[in-house]
Amino acid sequence: MSIARYDARDVLNSYLGALNKLDRSSISDVTELAYPKDLIKFVLRHCLKTIEEDDKQSFLKSAYLSLANFHELSDEERMAAKLLSEIGALEDQSEAEKTARMRNAATPLWAAIEKYKTEVAILGQELKVLQGENATDAAAT
Repeated sequence: MSIARYDARDVLNSYLGALNKLDRSSISDVTELAYPKDLIKFVLRHCLKTIEEDDKQSFLKSAYLSLANFHELSDEERMAAKLLSEIGALEDQSEAEKTARMRNAATPLWAAIEKYKTEVAILGQELKVLQGENATDAAAT
C-alpha cells in the first residue's frame, strides 16, 4: 500500500484559491476543493501550530472555520447555491425583493445550512483545543 504525499504549500494555496472564489455567506460543493477537507484541515492545523504571527494566526483561524462552507451537495442543492450567489450579486432589486428571492432559493439548502452551523461549532471547538495545546507546548519549552 502506498501513501500519497502532498506538498503542504500546494494544498494551502489551492484552498486559498477556493476561498477567494467563495461568497462569504455561501455554501459550496466540496468538489470545489482540489484536496480532501481532512487533508486541508491537517495542513491548516499544522500552520496554526507553527506560525506565530498574530495576523497570520487570525487569517488561518478564519480559513479553518471556512472549511464549514464546503459540503457534499445534491444537484438540487448545487443549483440553489448557484442561484443564491447570482441573486446576491444583482444590484437592481430592492432589499425586500432580494431577501424574498434569497429565502425562496435557499429552501433546498436548509439541510446544508444546518450542517454548516454544526460544523462551524465543531471547528470552533477544535480551534479552542488547538490553542490550548499550543499554550501548553509553549509553557513546556
